[in-house]
Amino acid sequence: MSETKLEKNIDEHLEDVYRSVSARDIEKALSQLDEAYSIDFDRIELAGLLRILKFWKERWFRMADFSGLYEKGDYLLNQWDQFMNWYPTINSDACERGIQSLKYMVHSEALDCYEQLHLDDNNDLELLLGIGRCNKVLGNYERAVSILEKGVKISRENPVILAELADTYALVDEMQGAKIFFREAFYLDPDLVDLNRLESGLIIKLIEKVSKTGIDMKYIKDWIPVYGVIYGVFNIKREMRPIEYGKLKQSIFSLQNEIRQNNENGKLVPRLINRYFWLIDHYISIKEDRKTIDEVLMNIKLLNPSIYRQYIN
Repeated sequence: MSETKLEKNIDEHLEDVYRSVSARDIEKALSQLDEAYSIDFDRIELAGLLRILKFWKERWFRMADFSGLYEKGDYLLNQWDQFMNWYPTINSDACERGIQSLKYMVHSEALDCYEQLHLDDNNDLELLLGIGRCNKVLGNYERAVSILEKGVKISRENPVILAELADTYALVDEMQGAKIFFREAFYLDPDLVDLNRLESGLIIKLIEKVSKTGIDMKYIKDWIPVYGVIYGVFNIKREMRPIEYGKLKQSIFSLQNEIRQNNENGKLVPRLINRYFWLIDHYISIKEDRKTIDEVLMNIKLLNPSIYRQYIN
């Protein structure tokens, strides 16, 4: 009887902690966590929860050092990125509720900062990206789509905002748009796509499948668009404009030369293969003769026979 009551009490205290974090009152959350410790010091969630709250306490109050709303919002999102890199190092998988509460705390505060700066005629791309990201994290998907679409209209060649829009499209089951914009983002510059901020099952499953191929993790971003085509994920194609075709040919020429001169081809080879895929799609769309397409296929075969076999099968 007493054990059941004890368990109920500790659970209630933990719920209080999570509510205080979500309400952005980290001091109160830490005080409530102390009370929880006094009831059951050995409860598995407590140690991990204490560490992540202490991590944020110092950073939360450091916001007072920033006078501008824009700077506060950016500071919070940058600190969240640092937190997500740090958290796996503490070997604690017992405070998922705490992570979600902190995620809400940080992104709702950042959104409040950004929204105070946003006007209907504001075309600040970084501001739109921040608002879009925060809304996506908070589950306000329709608002996120609206804001990110506005950003893409301003800059169609920004891989960061393209990837965020693609991810949000996938979260609202707009798979055609998601596949198109993910493919575009990874084509433009895989290095700029922040995998840690992508949440949709579409891209998470693809990342997991690529990671199982044994590819060095430092090159995984470069191989994602290649395997996205191989696995049929990036299967929505579009016709290229003449200026885009010219840039594609120039990019292929440059990468070919770099590969000839560079012994470290971990990034260059998948990027060139991906461009060959785009070139083949273009040739098919304009009904280019088979011989020209076969020449591109042979180039892929010389670069990576395994990818060639998977692509043609």
